[in-house]
Amino acid sequence: MIIRAGFQRFDLQRSFELPKPLTFDSHDDALKWLKQVASLYPVAINGFRTYLTRLTDDVECARLTDHDAVDRIAELLYTRKVVIVMREEGSGGSGGTPTPAAPPIAFPLAERAPRTSTAPPPAPAADPPTFDQRNDAVVQAAALVAAASDGKPFCEECGKAKAAAAARTSNG
Repeated sequence: MIIRAGFQRFDLQRSFELPKPLTFDSHDDALKWLKQVASLYPVAINGFRTYLTRLTDDVECARLTDHDAVDRIAELLYTRKVVIVMREEGSGGSGGTPTPAAPPIAFPLAERAPRTSTAPPPAPAADPPTFDQRNDAVVQAAALVAAASDGKPFCEECGKAKAAAAARTSNG
């Protein structure tokens, strides 16, 4: 008999009706059983990772390799920190539980539209040179270094500012 109360469900059963959990005599027995389940139902590996993530509150469990996820679940089963209760599902006479469909592939190759053009993209426009081709950078650098050592301004605006400052100090 099933009693529902809000979000909870209570099953009333006689003690001999209770399912017995699967037990394993060794870590290797648990590992062997899990590998068999995983080979029959490949989506079970993701279920193991999800369960480990919830059990340990460690999101890194979602990144475990298949082998590591199965090994950790095997250890939990062997030590009986986790037990497996097998229940028969009513399958409507099909004889077994159907394997869930694989998730659809994102952007499958068969459904992609071919590219309309295979020509390479046009080359970017060349920037015009910043300095005149006749400009000798070595001579310019030498002139700037000499002007700096003499305290001469580099540009017309700096020259005007220096002259204005000199006029203020002489007037003031």
